[in-house]
Amino acid sequence: STVNGVGVAVSPHSTNLPINVTVNGGTLGGHWAIYEFNSQADRTAATTIVLNGGTFNNNIYCKHCTVAGSVTVKNDFKKQ
Repeated sequence: STVNGVGVAVSPHSTNLPINVTVNGGTLGGHWAIYEFNSQADRTAATTIVLNGGTFNNNIYCKHCTVAGSVTVKNDFKKQ
């Protein structure tokens, strides 16, 4: 696997296609609530992760996250 112990993992592998993820609610935990990992050095396709709602009980590690005002992040939000 690419990552372990996460609520939602977003990771492109062998394609250079756009990735669009939208979270509209729910409660996410794990070692990371959301973890984005790019394993492709030459990736040019867009990755879009939109958090419209929900409670994230652990860290979010994400370069391409957009967070709406109603989202609660209980721990560190790292935007790399």
